[in-house]
Formats: sequence, C-alpha cells, structure tokens
Amino acid sequence: MANTTASLVAILADGSVATAYALSIADRHSFLSHDIITQSYIADLAGRSSTTAEKPVYGYGANLMASETEGTGVSSTALSVAALTATVGGFALRRDTSSLAQSIIGADRLGAAALIADDLAKSATMTLVNSIASVIDDFTNTEADTGVALTLAKVISALATFSANNMRGPIMGVLHSKQWSDLSSNIATSGSGSVQFSDAGAKLAAFTDDSFKGNFLGVDWFTSNQVVFQNGVTDRGGAIFGPDGIVWATATPTVDNPALQTVIGAGKLPVLIDIGRDGGAGVSEITARCFVGTSKGLENGVTITSAA
Repeated sequence: MANTTASLVAILADGSVATAYALSIADRHSFLSHDIITQSYIADLAGRSSTTAEKPVYGYGANLMASETEGTGVSSTALSVAALTATVGGFALRRDTSSLAQSIIGADRLGAAALIADDLAKSATMTLVNSIASVIDDFTNTEADTGVALTLAKVISALATFSANNMRGPIMGVLHSKQWSDLSSNIATSGSGSVQFSDAGAKLAAFTDDSFKGNFLGVDWFTSNQVVFQNGVTDRGGAIFGPDGIVWATATPTVDNPALQTVIGAGKLPVLIDIGRDGGAGVSEITARCFVGTSKGLENGVTITSAA
C-alpha cells in the first residue's frame, strides 16, 4: 500500500507538518555487534552456487590418551568431524510513496535517502535479530520453569549446565524484557547479600533504553523483545550461548542496474535497494531485500524458559 495523503491523515490533520519527527513505538534494539555473533558467521554465499553455508567442526583435544602396553601401542582413534550449516533465504520490505505525499511531507522523511537509512536498514537489522532470537529457544539443554518468573537461582543453574556440558565461552545471554525484568527484580529484592546490594546488582536492576544490560556472572546480557513465546503464550525462550551456538550466513545480492539499484551494509548484512517508479500512478517504490539464514549450530548454549 502506498503512502498517500489519505493514509498519512494522522500527521496532516492539523494542516501543517512539523520540522522534526518522532519514532513510533517499536523494537529497534540489536545485539548483532557482539563478538559471539560475529564469530558465529559462516560465509557470504554470493557466487558459490549453493543456498547452504557450511562450517567444519573438528574435535581437536577432545580425546584423552589411553594407557598403552609397552611394545604393543594403542589402537587408532578417529578424529571427530562434523559440519554446521545455515540455509539462506530472501527477506524483503517495500515502501511506496505518492508524489503528492512526498511533496507535502518532505524528502527528509519520505524521500529515498530517509527511507533507506532510517527505515529499511533498521528493518534488515531487526529481521536478522528476529531470526536469531527464533533459534536460541531450541538448545537441547534447558533451564525451564514454565509459568514462573525468572530468578537468579535459575540463571546460576543454567550456567552450571553450561559448564557441566563442557560448553565453550565467552558467553552472551539474550532474554525477553519480561524475563529480564523478573530477573533484575529478583536480584534487587530477593538476592542474597553480596549480589543484592552490589553495584553490579543495582545496575542490572536499572531500566535503560538499550539492548545491552551489562556483564554479570561472566555473561554479557542483552534483552530483545524478539525472543519467542514457548508453550503457547505462557513462556518466553531466552538463552545463554557461546560461539557457534547459533550460526548464520548471508549472500550479497547482485546489482544488474546500477542506475536503480545499490547495495548497503556490504561485508556485514548486505541489503539490495531497488528504486522504482510508477509514473502513471505517481508513486515511487523503494524495496529492500536481503538474503540471510540462521540455524542452531553446536549445542553450545542453554535455553532459559520462564514466564512471559
């Protein structure tokens, strides 16, 4: 649906348009800059004749030496190998704007540059965040307390599971904001001694307009409202995980008409921008498209299930 003066009536009702604008309420918080996400990237599949990226896994150092009999030796132990994969698919978002609407509202809000930088690029980022958040609830190892608010004891138990299963750090945690609120409330009001009254505990209990909440118990904690429901709408499924717990891949789109196309975010999350024009309808079309895929990788994480 095109943005026309009819669809934009809410901001045109008083007959004027302010020189500044505000953002609507929406989740725009990203955790993609963390090193664990960067390390878990597999490849850009552009030109590789496949939609599936693969990362080899080697069991270096996983086997202990066995006691041997002098003069006899030991039998051979095969090196364990496996592969982590992520299959890339397409995601797109299009914005249409009528010439009249753009003339009245202004190019600083509805023009191509504003839509690309302020709208479509953020949409691509949040699409990848959503895709990762939809995977972290799938680890085999879980710390589940369905219908019950998340507590510090449950987080410590999840970290114990992480350690007991020889999982590899560093560790990041991603929780829904409700899970984080429950956890921080528990830390601030019910935690014991050194944790409850520490500077770290106070900071964790504070509400901030940011995805990153701080480092606590050796974990870099993030919140995202993209964390999915579990058990219907009873719970949310956050997680703690290390490198390659999730894996992801991209494919840089091909530009075949440089006059009407460009790629932004090259080397990170490449997004193809297509600009079209329906002259008869007086509508400009801007479409963003990215090719990305995510998947659970190693069992290098613990899903944390608690009340939604």
